[in-house]
Amino acid sequence: MLRRLGLTALATLAVTAVRAETVVMENGNEIYKLCLGNERTNNGQQDKLAVSFYITGIADFIAKTQQYKTLPMYICVPKGTSIKQITETVCSYVIARKGIGPTGQETGAELVSIALTKGYPCH
Repeated sequence: MLRRLGLTALATLAVTAVRAETVVMENGNEIYKLCLGNERTNNGQQDKLAVSFYITGIADFIAKTQQYKTLPMYICVPKGTSIKQITETVCSYVIARKGIGPTGQETGAELVSIALTKGYPCH
């Protein structure tokens, strides 16, 4: 667990160094642009890495708050699901909606949460 936290912190620092201008995703448009990143270009690779870390951070936060019963269980990511799979699930939702959530007013974090709810509902 400590090793995972250390790696997460290191990854966060790497993303901060690479994408320092993207601190808060005020709307779905920012995450939409990152999800569209072309993996064949240097900037596209950085975008995919940044969006993956962003989504993973939100998914981890939700999982922990659900674990400690701060939030109800509404997202249930199956054990063994990879970060790549989670990122693809969220980006598929975001791209299909062109970065616009149900109300059109969602922040990037809210859009990720909605996408996770749709992709990994609890039964």
